[in-house]
Amino acid sequence: MFHSAAFFDLDRTLIRRSSVLALAGSFRRRGLISRLDLAKSAFWQVLFVLHGASAERVGSAAEDGMKILKGFSVADLQALVGDAMEPVLRPLVYDEPLHLVRAHRERGERVYIVSATLQEIVEHIADDLGFDG
Repeated sequence: MFHSAAFFDLDRTLIRRSSVLALAGSFRRRGLISRLDLAKSAFWQVLFVLHGASAERVGSAAEDGMKILKGFSVADLQALVGDAMEPVLRPLVYDEPLHLVRAHRERGERVYIVSATLQEIVEHIADDLGFDG
């Protein structure tokens, strides 16, 4: 039997900006990044919003992010995202995609987030917003 599903990108589709960059302040408060890293994050966020990002730049930023998270446990990352959901991420969620999610659900379709963002971030947001995965 064929089952339908809908897939939504996270960054700049479900939320107004890059989720990782949105969490930069939370990373700073946890001591993962320095003030300089936070300033760089703000700079890259502005460029991302104004111009988008090339695949090369996204890849480079992902590699830099992974270096920052070295030694940070999955449980710690999940706690960080959990603490940031309401004050940081929830206000960035667009209403329109959530209306589409409800429409898909009403038709009995599953809904998923597809993203290159860290899995722990995507999973928490998916759970919080009522996605299937």
